[in-house]
Amino acid sequence: MTFTLFTRPGCMKSEIIRCILNEKSVDHRLLDVTVSPGLETAEKVFGAQLTPAIADKDAILSDFDVMIEYIDERYPHPPLLPQGPHNRATVRVFYKSLVSDLYPMLSKYLDTSSMDAKEALRSQIDLLSGIIHSKSFLLSDEIGVADCTLMPVLHRVVNEDIALPNPMSRYYQRLMEREAFSAIFR
Repeated sequence: MTFTLFTRPGCMKSEIIRCILNEKSVDHRLLDVTVSPGLETAEKVFGAQLTPAIADKDAILSDFDVMIEYIDERYPHPPLLPQGPHNRATVRVFYKSLVSDLYPMLSKYLDTSSMDAKEALRSQIDLLSGIIHSKSFLLSDEIGVADCTLMPVLHRVVNEDIALPNPMSRYYQRLMEREAFSAIFR
């Protein structure tokens, strides 16, 4: 096995990469930087978090977007990014929006437990629920990067006993029935 994912407990971006690797059946090892000698020290020296990061043969990558592209190109089956520049761009914009907008909302709620933060989070999930109403998965009838990006949020929302609207609840159950997801989000 040559593929290594550097991770830390609770890192949602690492969970996204794990979902992608699992969906593609890529044999990989996880290296938790919080218990691996020298890696936390390296983070202090470099002044940045090293997670998530991947090492695969000669490639060592720590840019989140580049990792997603690399994995999808290096391990093409099944494709998790659509074909064609327009469709790929749409998915990129969508998952970047999830990470930049929804992830901070979730973090704010988890940090404060405020009702305002909870309502903002619930409102965003309601909006997303309308998207999946007509599709099997988030942006298409096939599993993709957007689904891998949303799952860490949904899992935490469910664990916080925040009710998901019906379409989103069914979608969450479909994802949890997939081995790639259930292996991470038990």
